[in-house]
Amino acid sequence: MFEAERARILSALPGFPIGLEHIGSTSVPGLPAKPIIDLLLGVGRLDAAVGRVQLVEALGYERVPWVERLVPGRLYFDRGPAGSKQFHLHVVEFGSKQWIDPILFRDWLRAHPADAQAYGDLKRELEARFPGPGEAYGDAKRPFVLSILERAQREAASP
Repeated sequence: MFEAERARILSALPGFPIGLEHIGSTSVPGLPAKPIIDLLLGVGRLDAAVGRVQLVEALGYERVPWVERLVPGRLYFDRGPAGSKQFHLHVVEFGSKQWIDPILFRDWLRAHPADAQAYGDLKRELEARFPGPGEAYGDAKRPFVLSILERAQREAASP
């Protein structure tokens, strides 16, 4: 599904994205995930991307401002019927922290199955405690995510 959506976005937005990556739980084999594909679209400048929102909306995506407020430095869209979204699209500046961190986290979990298992267990526990959309689930995952990012950054910086 990611590859088909990636091709659809790139053909509709020629020259606009610098990069387009599959992130989120569906990007890590074996990790429990909702059936929603997260796409990370890297652009040159976020302020320039605001002027192209209508192009993204023409692809069937809807902008979700309340989610944008949770993580400054990104535009956020989703696509699919209400209650069963199929895609989340995160538009960020290529090379920014908002670009690097989700990819670093994904790559760490792909390379470290024990950490992926621990993350999956945490997600199951938190989904039972915080059903439905909202900030509480994300806030509760944040310490784990930050600990993985710190380890990944240390490993990347070591010679």
